[in-house]
Amino acid sequence: MTTHEFAQFVLGGGAQSPAEPLDEAAAKEVAQLVSGSLIYRLYESLITSGYDMDEATQHLEMLYDSGNHFGLLYFVFMLTDAMNEALPAQFAELTANCATAPYLASALMEDWLDFHGDYGT
Repeated sequence: MTTHEFAQFVLGGGAQSPAEPLDEAAAKEVAQLVSGSLIYRLYESLITSGYDMDEATQHLEMLYDSGNHFGLLYFVFMLTDAMNEALPAQFAELTANCATAPYLASALMEDWLDFHGDYGT
């Protein structure tokens, strides 16, 4: 999904709260799948482009620790766009939903920290 497609999704009414009760287990599983298909590829692109990964990690941690899930998602969105990486289509669906956004933010943060720790920075 491109930046243009993401914006069109949100402007086309994609951003809304669910009418049905949230299946938390399913939301968590989808969020983990979306994160797994994005974070490692994005992290490596950022390193290759010379980004300071410690600073990026600190910024993401600050957003997450302050409970700013949408800020974290937007920052990941910006980094993805900066690297010309494609977003999984489900990223938009999870981000645009107030009930599922925290699950995606949590999965992204967990994967980012795991990869950051494994990368040795």
